[in-house]
Amino acid sequence: MRCIFRIFRIETIDLYKKGAHHTELLDKISSQLNLSKSLTENYDSKNVIYSENPSHENCQYCATCLGILQKADNHDHVADVAKRVVNEGFEFKSFKFTIRIPLATGIRLAQMMYFVQKEIQNEEKYKEEQEQQEIKKFFDLKENATIDIKTAVKWVLAPNLATHLNVAPIADDRFIINLQYKNPELDVTEFAPYEKLISQAHIDQWQERIQKKLKHNLPQPELRKVNFTEPSNSNQERILNLPSYAFMSLHSDEKGNYLPPKTVTQELQFDLDCSHAAVFVMGNYLKFSRLLSQSPWEVDGKKLYETSIQEEIAKIVMPYYQPKDYKFHTGGREDIDVRMLGNGRPFVLEILDPKKSYSVSEDKLKEMEAIINTNPMVNAIGLHYTNEKCFEVLKESETSKVKAYACMVVSEKEITQQDVDNLNNMRDIKLQQKTPLRVLHRRTLMIREKVIHKLKAVYVNEHYMVLFVMSSAGTYIKEFVHGDLERTKPNVGSILGGEVDILQLDVMKLYTKFDEESEADFLKICEVYEPGL
Repeated sequence: MRCIFRIFRIETIDLYKKGAHHTELLDKISSQLNLSKSLTENYDSKNVIYSENPSHENCQYCATCLGILQKADNHDHVADVAKRVVNEGFEFKSFKFTIRIPLATGIRLAQMMYFVQKEIQNEEKYKEEQEQQEIKKFFDLKENATIDIKTAVKWVLAPNLATHLNVAPIADDRFIINLQYKNPELDVTEFAPYEKLISQAHIDQWQERIQKKLKHNLPQPELRKVNFTEPSNSNQERILNLPSYAFMSLHSDEKGNYLPPKTVTQELQFDLDCSHAAVFVMGNYLKFSRLLSQSPWEVDGKKLYETSIQEEIAKIVMPYYQPKDYKFHTGGREDIDVRMLGNGRPFVLEILDPKKSYSVSEDKLKEMEAIINTNPMVNAIGLHYTNEKCFEVLKESETSKVKAYACMVVSEKEITQQDVDNLNNMRDIKLQQKTPLRVLHRRTLMIREKVIHKLKAVYVNEHYMVLFVMSSAGTYIKEFVHGDLERTKPNVGSILGGEVDILQLDVMKLYTKFDEESEADFLKICEVYEPGL
């Protein structure tokens, strides 16, 4: 019954849910076809075949949808789907529903459309030319799409499933139920007879392209090898684009009468899996160890270090969500021997396919934060939920923030008070930084223009000083200190007139911009900074 609604493009959803009396159905079909006489004339209810239980062993399933729409409101089937959803173990308050169906249903629908068209056109009462053309136009699949089987299934199955699960179906929900009806053997059987027709059509199209190329003196395309018997979307499209006479030549009897699709006695099987859209947790991390990489560091499949910032944070957070996997995103990175202090570096945990989400509240995030912050190597602050726009924030942090650093500098020549004063009086130094040698294997060779906004030098002894730096995002600070064989100009060595090197580096804070307020804060934290091993 529901496939009849689909074929005649009846969009009254309640009819799909509740069914309709056959005379009501025939009246609607007559109206859709703009027929002068209703199909209810000569209607005989004895010709109606009822199939109220599609799971009955003697039932012949719908030849068009293979029984999918018959199962859509079958109590046992809906209960089975609901049970499998629950067994997937996800938390959800509503759901989105997706369906995959055998490709054979598309071919069978086309065959049924041609058959019904001819049956109605053969009716004596519809022999007028105008009515014949109206009927032909109505059943032209290339011009008028039918109600998609997936749409019809959702109309019927989704509310029934929602009742079993005691939740509401919402089209844009983040929890997705993926249902696949399948019969691989039937798909292969359905596609095989069309091999010769669609292969010839493929060759004809190729020859047409060659003629067009020759006409414009363009290179000729090669004939692609295609498996024309494979059940695929492309082959289905080739079949449905065949001329009607070619298509129906495979579905006519000896007298030339069009035949409907063959009946189906085997019940379709179905697979079900569920998924949940990614959950995004954002915060800032602080790093206190000089032996901790940002992410796992492996060479030839072996970890160089026991753990990483990513792993230390994830091992606390992930058990709350029970995800399939996760990704760790950051706004830039610091070297393994560099501490990340102050307000920390922004990061995002992209939690993939989490089974738990609704029960993980903001209070739970604070709980995670407190646990993470017992770690002497890494802390996390400001954990909160976000969305996909978080990546814009990370990118901005990486490319446009102003960053404050503290460097322990050693100088070959003696450092004088004049050197310290000179450094302290320098502002907005424009750097030309050629890609550093240490990252040349993974960075494009180019010259980058960066700015050192402010320097604050603190004398330690004649060969050591602490140098505080405020710079534009992306500045290679180590190279600014030692010069990287003069690949960074100017550098601290060239300013002091001798060789210098950097012993320790810390990121002290990230600022949104360089102005009087950020400069004042920078000078304040310079006063309380404590170097660490």
